[in-house]
Amino acid sequence: MAKKLKLSGRKASTERKNNPKKRVGRPKKKLHPMEIGRQKKVKGAAVDKTYSINRKVTGGLGGNANGGAIYGELTKGHMQQICDFLIKYTGLGEKSRFIDVGCGLGKPNFHVAAYAGVQFSFGLEYVELRANLGLVVLEKILEETPIDGDVGRACLLQHGDIADARSFDPFTHVYQYDVGFEPELMQTNALLFNRSSTAEYFISYKRPKMITDVYKFEVQLIGKLATSMHASGEGHTCYIFRRTSKPGVGATADVGFSGVPCDPLFESAWDTCMFGVTCRFVKMKVNRFYAEKPVRSRPKVNYKD
Repeated sequence: MAKKLKLSGRKASTERKNNPKKRVGRPKKKLHPMEIGRQKKVKGAAVDKTYSINRKVTGGLGGNANGGAIYGELTKGHMQQICDFLIKYTGLGEKSRFIDVGCGLGKPNFHVAAYAGVQFSFGLEYVELRANLGLVVLEKILEETPIDGDVGRACLLQHGDIADARSFDPFTHVYQYDVGFEPELMQTNALLFNRSSTAEYFISYKRPKMITDVYKFEVQLIGKLATSMHASGEGHTCYIFRRTSKPGVGATADVGFSGVPCDPLFESAWDTCMFGVTCRFVKMKVNRFYAEKPVRSRPKVNYKD
């Protein structure tokens, strides 16, 4: 049997160019453990800064559960564990787009943006007061941290109803503290996730059997973490799921200049971050919130008999 001749020189380079499978890219440079430790320290300090500002603006009690809705916030340490898991096992990073459904004051969004350096960290909150307070916190973070930092570059909160969306595009990671979510809302979110053309991972506090068998999310469990709530110390298990079905139709017709499909409900926020005008947008929203706040006035008292 004739031996296959080894190509060399110009012919070899031409064949590699015509055959993408034979291309070998330059291997990524591995960071020294000391450099990895230094980067983690810097990111950890950025996360601590966001929590410190949040406490200054809103006080020690998290959530601002106005209207009686069930609301909870993880401790910083347990949110960090979730973040580390997502980075290690789901590739959460600079190409990821993260949404927190029912974000409250936005702590998970600030944490993920500061530590994981995601492309887009977006929070949607149904209660307008909480969403506005979250924007006030975000404005303070933008004032006290570098404007080109990860939070200022990629993070935004919005008041709205997830039921108005048609899919979870452009997000890759869908997170929700859903302990108090109604079945109808869970079914809606399952439909949005299954229909999405970009959503790959789902993070929930509902049991896996409920997620797959009752609400019909097309996912499989890849990990779970024990967590506890800020202030109350109440414990809940966080479950991380990976998509099992092919990407849905999603918002493929609504591909903007970024080249990423985006549902109309999230389009304004996505474009704001992509154009780098987050700081101006947040300031405008906060000024409008303060302008619309009712001014308290004392009733006139007539001291004459």
